Amino acid sequence: MTTIAAAPPMPRRRVVRARRREGGTFRRLALAASVIALPLQDHVPPIAGFSIVYLAFALLALIAVFTQPRALMRAASNRVFIAAYALLLVTLLVEALHTGPTFIWWGRMAQMVAGGVIIAALCRTERDIDAVLTGLIIAGLWVAFIIARSTAGLGAASAVGFHEVSMLRGALLGEMGLRANWNTLAFICVGAAGVAATRAVLARNSMRFVYAGAALATVFATFLTFSRSGAASLMVVLGYVFYALMNREMFLRLALVVIATILVVALAVPSVVFERFTFSLDYDATGRRESRAMVYSTVIREIPDYIALGVGEGNFWNVWAIEHGLEAQGETIGAHNCPLQILLYWGMPGLLCWLALLFVAWRTLRNSSRHNLHRVALKAFCLSVFMSSLASHDLSDKEFSMALGMIVGAFALHRRAMVARHHRRVMAMRKAAA
Repeated sequence: MTTIAAAPPMPRRRVVRARRREGGTFRRLALAASVIALPLQDHVPPIAGFSIVYLAFALLALIAVFTQPRALMRAASNRVFIAAYALLLVTLLVEALHTGPTFIWWGRMAQMVAGGVIIAALCRTERDIDAVLTGLIIAGLWVAFIIARSTAGLGAASAVGFHEVSMLRGALLGEMGLRANWNTLAFICVGAAGVAATRAVLARNSMRFVYAGAALATVFATFLTFSRSGAASLMVVLGYVFYALMNREMFLRLALVVIATILVVALAVPSVVFERFTFSLDYDATGRRESRAMVYSTVIREIPDYIALGVGEGNFWNVWAIEHGLEAQGETIGAHNCPLQILLYWGMPGLLCWLALLFVAWRTLRNSSRHNLHRVALKAFCLSVFMSSLASHDLSDKEFSMALGMIVGAFALHRRAMVARHHRRVMAMRKAAA
């Protein structure tokens, strides 16, 4: 029987270069800091006209340009970003066809794609991806702390019904000090809960208890935001984590996480929160109707009029939404759903390009994470970002940049690992044949 010898040791120069590439403590700190700063983008005053998150990504861009120029070029040519470029090109052309075009949201979407390329170039190692996910947990924890502190007296509240609880929710947000909306804070906690729950199950040391505590804290905070979409997304993300990690070895840990989650929701969340967990397209007894019901019914009813090429970004905000009564408290409101908002802006061409981008990103993530349980945390975060896109019409969220960047970074790591394994196999076979 032929014995395959081990691959020859790597020359010393290559070892030194490899170690240098594997280094980058400053890079990882910058990646984590950019995620931790996400909840602050609506709170900290702009610096020279730029938000703190914009400045954080500018720093990441400088690091990528000066330390990883080749990785930046390779990331920019990945199929995920090629699909993103197609989306940008098609929507740009369609927007130009409409009267009164504006490119504000299109420009923000382009910045989101550029941010994804930067993140992909900097996610050179597993430790880089872990740094981003760790930053997400830290961001979720400090947001959870602020939410819990601001809603400390919620158990004594006596609001009844959707509209009364919504008024209470708005008053609490005004007292909180963070200018972000409740749903944004909820989805930060959802992503953190998915990552922390995954690590709580997979960790082999005492850190599992730290991650478990982080998961329970962010689950609790998600419900305290009164966000129906946040709570539903949390159940989907945790359900995926349970499904992905389900096996005999981890059954007990999964069962403990599930039981602890149910106890937190049932015993710690004030009952007034669940008063808002209803949805109806009809008017209530006082003749009021919630804004989402009004938006969904109007947008779906008018689909035949704009399905071909949409109404245009500029025309939507300045004319179409006002003519169709999409206003709440004197402000024009969007579709609260990214696919619907893209359909409104740029019709079927834009929506098909958006769906193509999601499909390519999903295929890339799946191909780079087969038989790798540590990718479950990344998948849980990407799932939370996708769920947030179904409850928000903001096409420029930095979470999209993080998700696309880490997907492409993980794929590059997978490809390098496959090439290295193939090289070792070929070298071993050649040595055995000699």
